[in-house]
Amino acid sequence: MKKSRYNVLLREGRQFLLFNAATDCLTVLDPKLETLYSQEDIVHINDRHPEFYEYLCKKGFLVEDGVDESGEFIRSLEKKDASKEIFGITINPTLNCNMRCWYCYEKHNSRANMKKEVFDSVIRLVKNKVAEPELKSLSISFFGGEPLLSFNNVVLPLMQEANSLCKKASKELHVSFVTNAYLLTEEVLTALDNVGLNYPIAMQITLDGNRKTHNLVRHTADGTGSFDTIVANIKNALAHGVIVNLRLNTTAKSISSFADIVNNFKDLSEEYKKRMTIDIHRVWQDSANGQNKEAFEEQEDNLRSTLKNYGFLVKNKLRLQRYRCYADSENEVVVNYDGNLFRCTARDFTSDRAEGRLSKDGTLQMNELSAKRTDIKFGNSYCRSCVVYPLCFGGCSQNKIENNSTGGCYYGYTKGDIAEYLQEYIKTKLNDTLRK
Repeated sequence: MKKSRYNVLLREGRQFLLFNAATDCLTVLDPKLETLYSQEDIVHINDRHPEFYEYLCKKGFLVEDGVDESGEFIRSLEKKDASKEIFGITINPTLNCNMRCWYCYEKHNSRANMKKEVFDSVIRLVKNKVAEPELKSLSISFFGGEPLLSFNNVVLPLMQEANSLCKKASKELHVSFVTNAYLLTEEVLTALDNVGLNYPIAMQITLDGNRKTHNLVRHTADGTGSFDTIVANIKNALAHGVIVNLRLNTTAKSISSFADIVNNFKDLSEEYKKRMTIDIHRVWQDSANGQNKEAFEEQEDNLRSTLKNYGFLVKNKLRLQRYRCYADSENEVVVNYDGNLFRCTARDFTSDRAEGRLSKDGTLQMNELSAKRTDIKFGNSYCRSCVVYPLCFGGCSQNKIENNSTGGCYYGYTKGDIAEYLQEYIKTKLNDTLRK
């Protein structure tokens, strides 16, 4: 046996934290066990403390001598990718939008709406997947553009048909939306209820500050502010049982205004608060490396603390996260309004970025760009030797496609950065464990 290459040992007061990035296992060691782990070879650990040795083996801190850990980890990801038990379809019913946010990367087009022939092909895709005996769960996510602009002619009939097909075949159906919620009216919510899904609908909805600040960013074509409508629609969605991920898009100028958000939602019942998670994100065009970086991060931490003090569920800010992008999964696909297929939703849906085409019979015809993503998605040799590889998975495949980088860290992290980010991740994990 040997110590895992993904082990990390940190000192925390008079105790030590032993963490394994591959298994995500964290344990606390007293000084005697830390000395035994750090200063003795594997054989002596077994001889002197067999129970401790057995625990280290069970939790993945010790592995077989001949094992290729990065290879084993990649094979586990490939196995998950090859699984036909789950499949996810992200659908862009339209690339048109009723808002014009300054940071949006998409070129909105009022004529970019899904036509009947593409709609029919999407239905055939759903039928094909539901017919696969191995499939257990189908996920459909509506993106765009603003998907609710196409609610009656695309979204609702597609949900109804998918729900009928899944129920007949005893398959799970999970539905989600990325929406600005301006059109999330009582009529829309009632129509969603009447579809009769077995699982709650999830929605990601964004606010850009308090009323004044948000309305400067998100307003309709005639200049009408959207804040009050969106807040009211969020509360009504919670009343209808929707799971809400409230995304706060912050900038250096807007971050201070978000403190007022508490006043708009503090009247929520505990039941509703449990169905809403708040996720704070800095708009990527608003540089996080300028002179205001430290002040911004302090304000962000204060906002996160304030929201938590009022009983809201707030996602932790971590620069390392055990998150694998949907774009790297073989059982996820994005279907654009025009039938082009994509993997990534964080870029404009132009034809040169398409990774395939949805055929009339509902089959996925992927191209060379999709094959290239598959070839590079597990990172390079530098990635695989890094202690945090099981946390970052070798970086964003979209960035790798665009930058053609073949060596070093795709994120540009130094060893000092990695040590700092690991410490942050481990201590957050410890605190989360203690709160449970």
